[in-house]
Amino acid sequence: MRRTRLFVVVAIGLALVLVSPALRASAPQNPAQAQTLTGKGKAITIQDILTWKTMGVAVVSNDGKWLAYRVGQTEGDAEVFIRETRGDKEFKFGAGETGGNDVAFSDDSKFAAFSASPTKKEGEALKKQRRPSQNKVLLVDLATGKETVFEKMRRFAFSGESGRYLALHKYGADGAPSAGGGPAPAAAPPSGAPAASGASDRPKGSDLILRELAAGIELNVGNVSEFAFDRPGRRLAWVVDAADKSGNGVAVRELESGVVRSLDTDKANYERLSWTEKGDALAVLKGKEDKAYQDKLYSLVGVTFSGSGTPQTVVFDPTTDKGFPEGMTISVNRTPVWQQDLSAVLVGIQ
Repeated sequence: MRRTRLFVVVAIGLALVLVSPALRASAPQNPAQAQTLTGKGKAITIQDILTWKTMGVAVVSNDGKWLAYRVGQTEGDAEVFIRETRGDKEFKFGAGETGGNDVAFSDDSKFAAFSASPTKKEGEALKKQRRPSQNKVLLVDLATGKETVFEKMRRFAFSGESGRYLALHKYGADGAPSAGGGPAPAAAPPSGAPAASGASDRPKGSDLILRELAAGIELNVGNVSEFAFDRPGRRLAWVVDAADKSGNGVAVRELESGVVRSLDTDKANYERLSWTEKGDALAVLKGKEDKAYQDKLYSLVGVTFSGSGTPQTVVFDPTTDKGFPEGMTISVNRTPVWQQDLSAVLVGIQ
């Protein structure tokens, strides 16, 4: 966006020079005149504009002691700065050509993390080799400035208000997650021909690394396509999307005890995982193939948590509910949302 705006401004300026007789008469006729046009220095060129540095959105730690921000060029590599708000300590890290826009602090303000992309030079080499461009994640210990690098990570998140854990999601085998789609009725097949089958599904799961920040201990969970901490930081939920839908489902780990529970499992694809604000319930959509449709038909999985008791799971399938609008189905394009009193879940339909 920033680059586009800069070029628009330049284009408008050039148009004025071309159409205005007054500006044409005063325009410099040679480089020497161009250098003295402003009386001091030299005229601004496109190359000057491309090397201008801009600062991204600044993030402040919860204790107010740290400030983090990204500084980048219109074309070129960026840097991430993490500095004390009341002191002289400052850490500087390379963030690649497009990285560093997702700087975050742990809730206890002891760690910071951000994504770093390949540098401009590395990106050009990868493009020539037809290899995917993959980010890495840098974890910074604010007490020492020590950085820990995690290669080939497409997303990270701290564990909500607890601040004890960092989750890191690796790229899939093809270098990027594949996109899902919503259900659409198939065209009627010719007489005697079978109905259209579901769209081919490549498994979207990849490794999820759960790191305990204080101890540096890591746990690897395989075949994860989505994950989310609850806001209080008590639980981590994830969706499994494996080859042949083997073991697909949604699971949750109690971070204090380490207990892992499978909440629902099926030969289906689970998508749009979401928690309530309090972390007392989650919802996810479950899509299954139907030969009468080109794409999957979705049902809703809702799970509530009460204290340390066993989670309660409820599945709503619109195909078995006579009160559901005829010719409609649950839309995968909207994330399900619990009402605050947990009396209902809001979903989109199409």
